Amino acid sequence: MTPTSRRNFLKKTAALAPLAMTSLAAKAQQSGPSSSDQFDYIIAGAGHNSLLAAAYLAKAGNTVLVLEGRATIGGGVKTSEVLLPGFREDLCSTVHSAYAANPAYRDNEIDLREFGYDLMDPEIVVHIPFLDGASITVYRDDPNRTAETIAKISKKDSETYKRLAILQAKYSKMSQTERASSREGKFWRQIGELSGYDAARQLWESPHVQAANLTTGHFSGNAGSDLGMGRQAYQLITYMSGRPIPRGGSGMLSDALGRYIEARNGVIATSKPVQELIIEGGRCAGVECVDGTRYRARKGVVSTIHIKHMIDMAPRELWSDELLDIVDIWQPEHAMFAFTYALSARPTYSS
Repeated sequence: MTPTSRRNFLKKTAALAPLAMTSLAAKAQQSGPSSSDQFDYIIAGAGHNSLLAAAYLAKAGNTVLVLEGRATIGGGVKTSEVLLPGFREDLCSTVHSAYAANPAYRDNEIDLREFGYDLMDPEIVVHIPFLDGASITVYRDDPNRTAETIAKISKKDSETYKRLAILQAKYSKMSQTERASSREGKFWRQIGELSGYDAARQLWESPHVQAANLTTGHFSGNAGSDLGMGRQAYQLITYMSGRPIPRGGSGMLSDALGRYIEARNGVIATSKPVQELIIEGGRCAGVECVDGTRYRARKGVVSTIHIKHMIDMAPRELWSDELLDIVDIWQPEHAMFAFTYALSARPTYSS
């Protein structure tokens, strides 16, 4: 079978759900690609990780089909008008530090700039106000200016901050061998092995500085009370490297990846939840959606469907006992809440 181009594909499936750059409230279309079409790869799920995998595969010349169960692509990387018209907010992630360090962006392996993705790196990385009027501000790549805000709370902690910032900068440039044997390496390793709470008390005298580090350190989702979370105790130092955010909202990454994939003849179908993996000859040969349509892949199937659900999409005896043991004891960890406000004017801060 000849490769299916997007142009020919859309001629046959006019009802294909769009990339859904619109609101989550937009009506989802249920039609999808013809089950007679074959692709090199089928991607089950259209979160940003799946989309990035599809982008790399499409760039390499493969034909790809991305199937998304929801009406919009993006998973946890979406921006939409939910509160009021004209007010766009991120529905989950906001900061793209990890993606900025990814070769896809860092080395421009997947060039998304022409598709609308552009990062900005604000000078003020994070600002932490307290109920008593005190506050701490982290400035990108500026330990002295950051330390000045800490000095208003604790001069000792301000000096500690500057000293630790120098140590951390030196440590980050070391090889693994140097880290294992150096004084700085041993120090940061010992701090990291503690719980965040214990490490914060070791490093800082002020409860404000302790709380500021632990609060921002908790953004990763781990509890500061857990052993091995000592790195949370110096998060205000880590944050000096910046927290890049996309212009137009977090969802711009998903939208740009979707456009990139389609520009390379990839196909994205929304409202097509996968319910079963097609197993033939001991390998995954395709997928079946909840509406009964089946799609086959010549080379492979890629999935970011939650592992708790994915193991039920094929006979359990096909999965290793070791994997099943791990999945069976898995449970959700701590969650976080983000509050979004639609304001009619710029806020006035007391600190």
